[in-house]
Amino acid sequence: MSAPMELPSPLHRWRDWLGWFDLALAESLGDLVRRLQDLAGPVQARSGRADTQPEGLGDLRSRGPYDRLLTTEWLLADELPEEFLRRAAASEHLFLAPALKAMPTDRAVVALFDAGPLQLGAPRLAHLAAWVLLARRAADLGGTLRWGIVQQPGALHGAARSADLARLMTSRTLTSASEVDRDAWRAVLSASGESHDDSGQPGQDLSDAEVWWIGAPTPDLAAPAGNERVLSFRLQWTSPQLDVAFAAPGATRRTTLPLPEEGLAARLMRADFKTPERSSSLQGARPKGTGKRAPPRGNAPPMALTHPPVFSRGGGSVLVPGVEGSHTALIFSIPSPASGRPVQRRTPQWAARATPIAFGLSGLSAHALIQCGELRLFQGWQVKRFVQRQLGETDVFVHVPGTARWMPMVSLHDGKESALLLVDSTKRLSFWPGQPGPRDAPLRAIGYEVIALAGVTSTSALAVYLAEGQVCLGWLGMASRQLSGIPMMPATKAADRALLALRPDRGRGQSPMPAALAARSQRTPVETWDLCWASPGMALISEAPFPDLSRATLRVPHGAKVIGLTTPHDEDSAALIVIGSDRRSVARMSSGAIRPLFSIAADIVQAEVCAETGRVAVLTRDRELIVMDGKDGQVLMVARDDMTDEQKEPTP
Repeated sequence: MSAPMELPSPLHRWRDWLGWFDLALAESLGDLVRRLQDLAGPVQARSGRADTQPEGLGDLRSRGPYDRLLTTEWLLADELPEEFLRRAAASEHLFLAPALKAMPTDRAVVALFDAGPLQLGAPRLAHLAAWVLLARRAADLGGTLRWGIVQQPGALHGAARSADLARLMTSRTLTSASEVDRDAWRAVLSASGESHDDSGQPGQDLSDAEVWWIGAPTPDLAAPAGNERVLSFRLQWTSPQLDVAFAAPGATRRTTLPLPEEGLAARLMRADFKTPERSSSLQGARPKGTGKRAPPRGNAPPMALTHPPVFSRGGGSVLVPGVEGSHTALIFSIPSPASGRPVQRRTPQWAARATPIAFGLSGLSAHALIQCGELRLFQGWQVKRFVQRQLGETDVFVHVPGTARWMPMVSLHDGKESALLLVDSTKRLSFWPGQPGPRDAPLRAIGYEVIALAGVTSTSALAVYLAEGQVCLGWLGMASRQLSGIPMMPATKAADRALLALRPDRGRGQSPMPAALAARSQRTPVETWDLCWASPGMALISEAPFPDLSRATLRVPHGAKVIGLTTPHDEDSAALIVIGSDRRSVARMSSGAIRPLFSIAADIVQAEVCAETGRVAVLTRDRELIVMDGKDGQVLMVARDDMTDEQKEPTP
């Protein structure tokens, strides 16, 4: 338990429950609890239920029965009777007044939470605060808190352990709360003799319990009656705040709650209440292990922070460019956690006058499309059977130099021929044959409005593109002449970015297959992504024009940055990989919740997600490359620059 005395004094009232959290989480959650306490008001015992009994000496009073008169006053009656009578007439006698102890009212508090789709995400943080608030309220009434889910009438749980609170955060359903559910709960509570929580221990009489409905605003709870109270939460779309309404018989009040900082909010959503102690730059991270360390840098150049890492197909290695002027790429292997193999590093170089505009990686072998000088002369660097070519005025290929991202590129080869697929700055997809014939153009445009490109096998790729108001997905190969595919979801004006996730097809020789697709559907005021994903063992693309797919819409928290997409892993949907607004935390965001993967002590400057494995590579401002498993946050590989400040290039 975090030291309770470290809490600010205004939060001491709830320290029995806030002590389950790290201090930073306790302070953040405690602020929400305090604001809800101001909204709900103090606990008031009901007349006829709050009995008292004497308990020891309280104070002295000038009125009272004479059997409680002070002994010194009786001495005056014996020694100075006239003074005794005068003091009696002047009401100057002093009487003992016993202390009165309030007897417990033994009144139960029942909290019923809406765990449906209208309360997923940020409102769940307010549910945590309401749980702590009502646990304290029940204690003040001499009882204990019993809680349940509105959509599960009759199922009550205890509130004695942090595991009970964590259970609330993992309780969710895709069914909205209804009046039928609430009526069922009323029937259960009114007919209740003694409650029984999920441990089977007897509880309290619930027939006269104070019942709190906690969830989305609904008209049938606008004017509660009797012992019912209502707390409703709704996320604002224009700012990271919750609109909160409290209703009780004869009283309604409203306020707003600011949301906790993104990293803390993600941990609360995951019910990650305690942070294990760690060392190094991974302090405060959730991942398992410390990962295999890359060999010392030695004579290799420092890692650049200008571009994101590049994963190989299959995620077995990762590439980071060296600092400007080194003309070098740094390639690291990513051994599996169970293998005893060390991290390998290679540092291939290209010519000083060449400028890479797109990178690819196969194992520990890198390849790139390189522009030679300022001319429209391009060549393949370490691309097999790819001849140099000069682009003419009619060859449309738009490249903006100095951009912070490599051009999307996939290399294809079938043992005899090779080719490159590239998406230029105007979203035009071009096919570059390795050895064009004498009359062939150096490249040909085969698709437009392409917003994502991913390699699948050595001879095939996938492209996401916009066509006729739809987000479409199509296969590409060595013989592709024109991009064509099937519509996956409606397109919006903001559909300028898409993400793909692949899954190995174990029934066809381990070749990957498309498993999930995400397209941004709105940028402001709240960034929104539409997702679709296939069932296990199935692919996104089938012969049917409209595959039977699962779908979800995710709203990205304010300030967070989406970096990738992965297939479902113990979740209700495919998951976006996002960097928190603090730029030091990474989480999985699905339709059910935001689950933190890890956090680090230095700012994340660049990041990339492997489409096939879901591995996450981050570059920190301290020039540390960390590769982790995107499913559980396990550290797989760490490479760190040991360099002086004079060696460092300016960070973006």
